Amino acid sequence: LLVGTEDYEIRVLKEDTVLWETKETGSVTSVIPLPGRQFAYVIGNGIVGIYEGGQRLWRIK
Repeated sequence: LLVGTEDYEIRVLKEDTVLWETKETGSVTSVIPLPGRQFAYVIGNGIVGIYEGGQRLWRIK
């Protein structure tokens, strides 16, 4: 399960376990699945980015 939170975090969960989490610079308003292990995210301040696994690949405002 992939979730974005109002406390500026993105978390990946499996059942009751947090597999990884990262802190962003604003409230995460959307997460969008992409092929493979990638996903895009949108932050309330206009930043858009892409992660693969736990590593940020790209980010722009």
